Amino acid sequence: MITIAPGGLVTKPATGQRIYQVDWTLSIGSLGISSSSWAGPAIQPTTGTALTIDSTSIVGKKTYARISGGQTGCLYRITNTIHTNGSPSEIKLGDYLLRVE
Repeated sequence: MITIAPGGLVTKPATGQRIYQVDWTLSIGSLGISSSSWAGPAIQPTTGTALTIDSTSIVGKKTYARISGGQTGCLYRITNTIHTNGSPSEIKLGDYLLRVE
């Protein structure tokens, strides 16, 4: 499992899969996470083979996603969007870069 820092860059092999974790503890304080979604479009080149993002989960103040696929040499912008359980709910975005090697 690899922890992703906001604005960080992580790598993965083209043929493998990895589980990535985002720790939202500092961003949401005493709130919890009610939902989480992930996206990962190619940004360089924009025509890169799509990533597969599956097996997402929430455990406490951390979100997880298994990412596989992608094209060697391609750069992807991974976005994890969460909704907090506060009233009203807050929406927070975390953007990260992933390079397939």
